[in-house]
Amino acid sequence: AASQLRSRTFIDRVSGPTLDNLLPKLCQCTVITPNEEEKIGEVTSRLDKAKTLLDIVIKKGERASSNLIKILMEEDRALSETLELM
Repeated sequence: AASQLRSRTFIDRVSGPTLDNLLPKLCQCTVITPNEEEKIGEVTSRLDKAKTLLDIVIKKGERASSNLIKILMEEDRALSETLELM
């Protein structure tokens, strides 16, 4: 339940610019494919974009999730603290 709550917090709080910065970095370190990056990038709603990204990354397992967390900590320190990642 705690992880669901934090997922909800990520979806509710992550900014559009942060999402836009995360996508190429996640693609560069092979967490998402170029095809997935393009698919997520085409989503117009910030909430839907965050949810789509999270769904894809979570399905890929621990390594992908860890990479997302690491990149998020670099991109948005305040959100990382809110999510208790730090």
